[in-house]
Order: sequence, then C-alpha cells, then structure tokens
Amino acid sequence: ISTTMRKVRLFVILAVLLRISSADASKIVLDSHFHYVVVGGDHVAESVGRYLAARDTNKTVLVLKGSRCNDVLEPSEPSKMWLEVSYLFAESAHYLGYEFIDPFLHGSKPGIAFTNQTASFIPPTQQLYAVDPNLKMLIDARPQRIIYNKASSTALGVEVSINYESLYIFATEELIIAGRCLEDYKLISQVDILPWDLLSKLLSNIPLEIALKSPIIAPIFRMNATPTFNHTIEPNKQPYCLLATELFIETLSKSQTNQTTASKEGIQPNAKVNIIVNERAPDRWIGFNPSVIYQDTATELNDPATVYKVLADTIDKCMKIGTSQTFQQLGLSL
Repeated sequence: ISTTMRKVRLFVILAVLLRISSADASKIVLDSHFHYVVVGGDHVAESVGRYLAARDTNKTVLVLKGSRCNDVLEPSEPSKMWLEVSYLFAESAHYLGYEFIDPFLHGSKPGIAFTNQTASFIPPTQQLYAVDPNLKMLIDARPQRIIYNKASSTALGVEVSINYESLYIFATEELIIAGRCLEDYKLISQVDILPWDLLSKLLSNIPLEIALKSPIIAPIFRMNATPTFNHTIEPNKQPYCLLATELFIETLSKSQTNQTTASKEGIQPNAKVNIIVNERAPDRWIGFNPSVIYQDTATELNDPATVYKVLADTIDKCMKIGTSQTFQQLGLSL
C-alpha cells in the first residue's frame, strides 16, 4: 500500500508540474505601459490601433479587442424596412449556397452571420499578436474597469483580465474606446466619468462612417417602387442604417463554387459584405459594403492586385444577390 501511494503521489506531482509548464508556455506577457491603449470589441478598435501605430512608429500601441459584442450601437431602433432587407439579404445569400453560421465565429469560415447574439457562444482563447514592431493586439481581451483619477479627471489606463489574473495597463498619452459595442462604453459610466443617461444619449446617434469596415459602397440599388411585403413602411428618424447581418465569403480558392463545401473544409473567408439602407423617400436605396478580411492578424495582404481581385470578386457576389429574384421583391434597379 505504501509503494502504491508513493506512485500515486509521484503521478499527481508530475501531472501538476506538466500543467504548470504548459501554462507557462502559453502565458501572455504584456508590458504595463503603452503610449496608446485602444479598447473595443469590433473592427473599429483594430483600425484605430493600426492608424496610430502607422502615424508615429516611435509610439507604442496596444489594442484590447474583446470577443463579445451583444449590444451593437445603431443609429436607432431597427425599422420594419431594415428587418425586411436583412431577411431577404440572408435568404438570397443562402440560395447562393452559403450556410448560416454562428455570428461569434468572427468570420472564421464562410457563411451568413444572421444575428448579433447567441446563447451557445464559446469564448475563444486569449492570444497576443505583434502586428507591427510598435503595435500589439490582444484578442479576447477582458477589460474589467478603467483606472480613473477623479482628482485630476484623468483616465490613466485599464484593468484587464489576462490568464485569469488582473493586470493593470497604463496609457501614457491616450486611452481610447472605439467601435460599436455598448459593453465597452459602459466602462465609462462604471467609474463615474460620465453619467449613464448622458452617455446613452451621446451614443444614440452613431455616424455611419464609424461603423464601416471599408469606404466602398458598391453596388447601390435604388428602390423604385413600394416593396411587395404586406405592412406599412414606417421610416426611421435616422435615414441610414448598417444592418447587423453579415456575409463572409472566400474568393481565391478553387472550391469557391461550392460554398457549403468550403465552409465544411475549414477554408477561411477573405472578404465580408454588409448592407446599408437609406429608406428616406424619394431617394431610397440599398448599398453593399464589401471589405477585405486579413486571415492572419500578424500579416497583411500586401499585394494590391490581390486586394483588388478580392474586392472585385466580392462586388460580383453582391451583384448576384442584388439581382436575385428574392432580393428583387424590394423593387430594385441599379
């Protein structure tokens, strides 16, 4: 019995040591001070970080990119028109062979991300990328609170949960909250920087330009007649809306003709399509917003010809959706 117990104890000790060794190997190590710290749960935070890093290569930038964005800031509550366009967009893409995917997969495979919420979401693993010599990005960042000095009315940094431990990261120049995720902005009211009622009022009108992944809107279809669905169209106070439904596509591989196969084979998308709606008469229109996806955060698509081809192929997909019989229920023309 004594020998057996020694073996069990030895096994347990070895198992614990192996776990500690494995944890150390994947442990994320971050500096405590950066010139700029950018917090945000969508693509806007990454774009702001890349801009700051490129503007001055002597300044260090950290992007804390969250994994959840349950409440997406829109100009106002969706109208019946917006919802109808979203349904028809998803249905038309489905007829082209795209499957419905979990929106929280963040474009890890081609498909239609039809909604911005799901109960079956499994958080991804935290990963730290050195995007550029002066730019780092933490994926699945978990900001806990803003470090705020009330005496000087200064935001000093942010407390983040990394490796399930609290880490204090300080911004020597600016702490920036960017994007359309309401959860990120709630950090401001939690430390009494701004009352929640005033903050929510400021966030009620989000400029469309902030939400776009790319400045391209093409093609644009005009709505020439009243749509055929049976309900009264009540235009929203805000004329423009970027719909939450997104289409992730892959254009460069040989298997692009079968999108279902591409999705099952684990092929990553290289482009994304969003829809913008302007429902204000008399000039009502629906526009497609194509953008390029960088499959590896640590690398860029440096070849302009490749970027142009991806965008051209994506716009071609948009044309097929816009001219499809399903989408034409909206009475569209170029």
